[in-house]
Amino acid sequence: GIKYFILGVLASGMLLLGIVLIYMSYGTFMFDDISILNHHLAEKPLLVELGCVLIMISLMFKLGAAPFHVWLPDVYEGSPLPSTIFFATVVKFTTLVIFVRLFSIIFAQVDGSFYVLNLCTFLSLLIGSIGTLRQTRLKRFVAYSGIVHVGFMLLCLCSFDSQDSLKAFFTYILLY
Repeated sequence: GIKYFILGVLASGMLLLGIVLIYMSYGTFMFDDISILNHHLAEKPLLVELGCVLIMISLMFKLGAAPFHVWLPDVYEGSPLPSTIFFATVVKFTTLVIFVRLFSIIFAQVDGSFYVLNLCTFLSLLIGSIGTLRQTRLKRFVAYSGIVHVGFMLLCLCSFDSQDSLKAFFTYILLY
């Protein structure tokens, strides 16, 4: 429980710091205004890049994407089954919907966010697959397979330009 609490506080701190950095650069946190500013500026301010990366990292903590997945197996194993199911479905679903909303408006125009997305996608697929093979307990198996599923969902976002990727993403979420 302590690991989940401390990492949750760290992720919340990163989220708030990212929001503050974007607000310091643009003077607003209205999505439409940030989108217009990002679109018209040839070079984004460094604080915007850093703010977007910090917000993405905090969302990756909530999703349980690798390398920010260290809390996931322990929390899944230590919690009762209804809580585990809640963590595995509802929390990931809402975080992914927020992530897509932010990615389509703010992050897609910031170069640093693609590096974080690609790295987390690759590591989630790799670490989740290898970790799943070694598990003998059901809840830890569910945790590591959830990391792989997050990797596949993020893989849809890596090619965010096409409409087919969004269709595949939401189809995968509904089936998950």
